[in-house]
Amino acid sequence: MTAASGNKAGGDKIDWRALWASGDLARFCFISLGILLHATNETMIATVMPAMVGDIAGVQFVGWSLAVYELGAIVAGAAAGRLVSIVALRTNMMAAALLYAAGALVCATAPSMPVFLTGRLVEGLGGGALVSLAFVSVERLFPRNIWPQLFGIISAIWGVAAFSGPMLGAIMVDFLSWRWAFGVFTFGGAAMALASFAVLGTPQAKRPQASAGPTSSFPFPALGCLAISVVLIAAAGVDIALLRSSLFILLGLAGLALFFRVDALKPRSRLFPSQL
Repeated sequence: MTAASGNKAGGDKIDWRALWASGDLARFCFISLGILLHATNETMIATVMPAMVGDIAGVQFVGWSLAVYELGAIVAGAAAGRLVSIVALRTNMMAAALLYAAGALVCATAPSMPVFLTGRLVEGLGGGALVSLAFVSVERLFPRNIWPQLFGIISAIWGVAAFSGPMLGAIMVDFLSWRWAFGVFTFGGAAMALASFAVLGTPQAKRPQASAGPTSSFPFPALGCLAISVVLIAAAGVDIALLRSSLFILLGLAGLALFFRVDALKPRSRLFPSQL
């Protein structure tokens, strides 16, 4: 962060011009783009689904289109916070954006529903990582005195996505094709990946986060438990049947309990805050 980043004009008023001149505001707009891409994609799916099912069929798997996207987002979001201690923030951001773009491209060109769902999973992994890295970026790249304002803007982005996603999907379906709706996200993710090197050029973004203690192992067991739990709970909402859905929910909750237990066994690499 730069000296201009922390300047205030009169009391608690933030000098936004100084933030823009320092480049910090432009960097924040850039990392916020990752949240907008993920959230807009999440809300767009409802408006493109009818046209998509009419094209590639697979109506019985419609419920999984959101479930696998959220599965990828949850797992990648949990993992991304740990990855910045191993790999530089800028590299993480570029990789997440490329993963997101690759998933969107698979969705845009999918000949069948199974291929489409594979793309949705990859999209979710990239998008979830972009969201997680955006929050990490606020802590690492910007002064503490403007965090409340930045988090407020991030919250507003989710609100914007609530109507921009369905609107984008409807426009693409009416004037082009449902495939172009995902094509937009392909270009957006690729552009974000290319811009990462130019925009995230600060020392804090170019090096891994320093660790105070010994390097900890990556929490693969905890993430595995979390992924399985999410799949089980998501499966409960697809083709709902009282007995089967209840069983999946109970197994999913048991998996979450196991996740918290496994996560707590390794304090140095835990994903969930120990205070909670």
